[in-house]
This record gives sequence, structure tokens and C-alpha cells, in this order.
Amino acid sequence: RDFFINRFSPDRNWVKNELYPLHKDKTHSKNWVRFWGAVRSIARMIMNINSVVPGKDYAITEIVHCKSISEFGVQESMEVCANRFLNRIINLTNAKVIVCLGDKVSAFVKKKYQINNSLLLEEIPALNKLFLFLPHPNARKERRIDKILTPEQLHFLREKVMQ
Repeated sequence: RDFFINRFSPDRNWVKNELYPLHKDKTHSKNWVRFWGAVRSIARMIMNINSVVPGKDYAITEIVHCKSISEFGVQESMEVCANRFLNRIINLTNAKVIVCLGDKVSAFVKKKYQINNSLLLEEIPALNKLFLFLPHPNARKERRIDKILTPEQLHFLREKVMQ
């Protein structure tokens, strides 16, 4: 329980410097988790500040929560897992902005919430959420929010976060 609730808490030992996970042997990895770093960078860019706190300023979740090897079965599990968890997660979070990373996740969420496929930013008033659709951090295309969104969209996004 502590692992899931306090994983990124600085007073716990689960993760060092928000990037280096604890191994079974009680030592921290020498390699940082690049995905965590990318998500932190996205949060910094959206909030327009240098210091963000995981679990307070941003959080990470998945559509499919089960572990897999090389994402085997993930695509086939999305609908079942989303029906079980995604709506509850979105309804329970205080987050005003939901960032979807990657083409697969974005396409799935757009279909589920009936969002136009070409949109990068869409507000869903019924959920009181703004959805932002970005490339996966590993994508070989432009990933920076300030390069993808227009200045007006970026301003709107930041205004929504600060409400």
C-alpha cells in the first residue's frame, strides 16, 4: 500500500530524486526512468514552472494496469480495463487536464469519449476535464508542447490548469 500511495514521496525510499526506482536489493537504480522524466517535463511545460511535485502537480496512470512483456495483450485489454477503471480514475481525480501520450492511447480515448480524431486539445464539459493528446515520449516526431500547440492553445491549457 505504501508503495502505491507514497511512491514518489521524498520522505520515502521508493524512488530517489523522482527518477531512480528502488530495486529488490534495496539499492536505487543507476539508470533513471526516462518516461518519468518526460512526464515531469510535460508537467513543467504545461504549468510553466521549473519545480513540479509528482502526486501533487501531476500523476501517471495507464489504461491497462496489468504487467505485460513487450505490451503483449495490451491492445486487446484496453476496452475491458477502461470499462473497469478509466472512468472511475477520471471522475475521481482533481486534475483539470488529462494528457494522453501516444497514438494508441490517444486514438482509444478519442473513440471512447467521442472526440474528433484530428484534435490535440478538447474540453469535455460533462467530465469537467480538458484532454491533451501528445506523441509518446519515444515518438520520432515533434513532442514539445510549445511546438505542437498554437500560442493560443498553450495559453488556454495553462489557464485551465491554474483554475
